[in-house]
Amino acid sequence: MSELQKYLIDFMHKVLDRVGGREAGSRQEKIASEMVEAEFSKYCDETISEPFTVAPRAFLGFMPWIVVTYWVSLIVYWNTPLISLLLMSVALVVFIEQFVLSHPFLDPLYKKSESRNLTGIIKPSGEVRQRLFFNAHVDSAYEFTIWYIFKGANIIFMVAGILAIFYMEILAIIKVVFDLAGHGDKPFLTTMGYIAVALVPFTIPFLFFVSRRVVPGASDDLSGVATMIGIARRVKEMKDRGELPKHTEIRFLALGSEEAGLRGSIAYVKQNSHLLKDCKTYNVTFEGIEAPDKMRVITHEFFKAKHSKTLENMLFDISRRNNWFLRTDVIPFGGTDASTFTQEGVESTCLLGMNTQPWPINYHTRRDTMEYVTPEGLERAVDFGVELLKDLDAKAEKQ
Repeated sequence: MSELQKYLIDFMHKVLDRVGGREAGSRQEKIASEMVEAEFSKYCDETISEPFTVAPRAFLGFMPWIVVTYWVSLIVYWNTPLISLLLMSVALVVFIEQFVLSHPFLDPLYKKSESRNLTGIIKPSGEVRQRLFFNAHVDSAYEFTIWYIFKGANIIFMVAGILAIFYMEILAIIKVVFDLAGHGDKPFLTTMGYIAVALVPFTIPFLFFVSRRVVPGASDDLSGVATMIGIARRVKEMKDRGELPKHTEIRFLALGSEEAGLRGSIAYVKQNSHLLKDCKTYNVTFEGIEAPDKMRVITHEFFKAKHSKTLENMLFDISRRNNWFLRTDVIPFGGTDASTFTQEGVESTCLLGMNTQPWPINYHTRRDTMEYVTPEGLERAVDFGVELLKDLDAKAEKQ
């Protein structure tokens, strides 16, 4: 184990031993952020802490109400399909706004707490011509109960449960139209209703989808935070050798409340929009850094973002010249903080260090421990970040 690997692994153990899981907006999240700040202070020119308000339970707390709405809509479908349609339309709006798009649609209805974003800044030796953000999130998730119980098979419930919501909406529309046309007694409408009944068992687990247990979050995303610290340390060593980047300002963002619906990155871009526009800006988000042979660059986050082709190509150039493993992947649902930056017009991507196929059994469960994080994976992610920084700075030097 190299010195850097030992340093990063020891840091992660120290955080997990002291605070364990880190609920968004909690005391544990704050303590962990302060521990990160202590490390940033060793290598960065300055650190900045920016508080924001978050509703930790709002992002997924609505799930049981969606299930109940489905059941009520199914009951009234047979005689009053218009009410069924109205109920499912409300449920769909909530699901899309709150979960798919991560908009704070229901946040005002939930209890608030204070979270914070931490920034570590390393200034270049010369004129600032561009800015490179590295980010990862300090908080960890609530356990997804059905993911813990059913492991990889949870995808069956996920797909069937989500399809049930859209199916019920379409079914209600068809029934209303046929009722208005005087043909509401068509046999196929009854058959379609029975299909909706058959989908009920797949909706039941969503009553218990999110527990109040906070997972350790070693892979997701303390590993990403450790990666940033490793890059900061490397850059400080470059500075000591007189090799500090000439034109690239580096900002390390230890974001809060990602698991509450990307609330930390959303707050950051709102509070610091000028930093995203006053010069050429890039962003790399680190997520789930586990092993060198799992590295992948995220190209799309469905319904949220299509990420930078420029950064994707540069990362693949780095992988080829160093003979490092890298492949492309997509985020089919949910999202990463990279999407927030992409939506703001920033050249952005996410470097993910975990497998997505088959389904990772540690993701968002109590299994997310140090067992899955390798020292080699952390150093490889650090290497990718440092090499990208050098390439971007060389590019700025030619401009």
